[in-house]
Amino acid sequence: MKKAVITKKDMYLFIIIFLLGTITTIFFLPFHTVPDTYNVLWRQQDYCTTFLQDGRIFSALFLWLGEIIKIPINVLDVTSNIIALTANCISVYIIYKNIENDDNDKFEKIILFVGAFIVVFNQFSMEHLAYFETGIMCIGKMLCVISAQKLIVQNRKIKSLMILTIAMFCYQGILNVFVITAIIFIATRTEKFKEIIKDILKIVLICICVFIFVFIEIKICNWVIGSQDKRAVINSMNKENLKMIFEISISILYLTFNIGVPNLIILTITTTLIILLINKRYYPILQYLLYIIIIVGSCTILILFTGRGAISARTASAIGGIAGFSIIILAKMTKENKVNLIAIFLLTIILFTANEYAYLRNGWILLKSNRMEKQYANAIIKQIKKYENETGNSIKKIAIYKDKSSSKTFNNYKNNTFTIQSVYTTYAKMDFFRYYLNRNVEIKESEEKYIQYFKDRDWNEFDIEQMKFDGETLHICTF
Repeated sequence: MKKAVITKKDMYLFIIIFLLGTITTIFFLPFHTVPDTYNVLWRQQDYCTTFLQDGRIFSALFLWLGEIIKIPINVLDVTSNIIALTANCISVYIIYKNIENDDNDKFEKIILFVGAFIVVFNQFSMEHLAYFETGIMCIGKMLCVISAQKLIVQNRKIKSLMILTIAMFCYQGILNVFVITAIIFIATRTEKFKEIIKDILKIVLICICVFIFVFIEIKICNWVIGSQDKRAVINSMNKENLKMIFEISISILYLTFNIGVPNLIILTITTTLIILLINKRYYPILQYLLYIIIIVGSCTILILFTGRGAISARTASAIGGIAGFSIIILAKMTKENKVNLIAIFLLTIILFTANEYAYLRNGWILLKSNRMEKQYANAIIKQIKKYENETGNSIKKIAIYKDKSSSKTFNNYKNNTFTIQSVYTTYAKMDFFRYYLNRNVEIKESEEKYIQYFKDRDWNEFDIEQMKFDGETLHICTF
């Protein structure tokens, strides 16, 4: 087989992608925290086990190696962020190089480039950049893209299956990235019905195989560490669950998870259908709708295999990628008409601008929320140390309460992955206190007298009156 040759032009292309990716994710590159980060910061060794319980063996390995080499978590986190950026840029490069050709003019090339960029760096995949293991997650995305290329472009089924399986060991929630990428490669290569159906069946078959492999892998990981797995759960395919999947599939086109631009996806789909309809491309309209159904289904069908009744932005990144997918489709299906290209080019500018706005705005709010949360933590710790020095008591338990109009975020930001206060989460609130106190403390059940005391209070910022000490227990009210 002829080896691919990397030319100077290819190198310049990747540099452009990398610079654009850096600008887009600039606020996600420094060390930052979301509630899950405090679990890793406080329970580094134990969290390797947590990753293994979820079948994320490469995230466990990454954290374990960092611990062995004595790399501080904040350095490891930044390293993970840079890995994520690089992997995402490689994904954009692969998609673009497989959909553009010498016949495309400059307008078409720009549209295809931006389309490929938004498929990877879309509003929902922003969540892939929030966590400690972001680098591993995005390596998994890159492997999904490579697997789709192997399957559709090169027709190498076994190799595609092997690569996709490794990708799922990174993070199972990115299987939809494989699906949307494979659909892009199908849509830009053929309009023949038989070939389309054949390729779709290959996608379905490989996904089924990977589901089985991952199910077995999670079972093995939990058996090895002696834990009961919570991920490898199969919901019954009854009428209620299928109805739930259908309802979520419809509503998800309108959802933003409080991080995206409202109605962007549904407006993009509507605009795409209108342009195709104006051009009397009736058969491509049916193709496009079929592709959208498959992309949406690849995100919502996972409900049957997770035991959960909801999905998150990070597990539905292909939905966010519909914006990029749509302009790629339009550029390929209506390129004969220059007026169309100008209209599509304007749509591309709008979608790219909206995408950049979402990234920069959420990234900036993330850093601001981090600063406010750290100030909040330092203020609490200061009062705890003052109390301990004055009384000789040591705080060993913390009970958490809410005031009259508690907000889950600082500054009344919209509640999302990047803004939620750690003290409002069931899984991270105690590790948040443990990390800043640098010692173990236990959660205490709320006491009725403090519930009554705090329920009519209403604060907008930290106040020492939110803290009530009782021996070795701190009763603290959130605001």
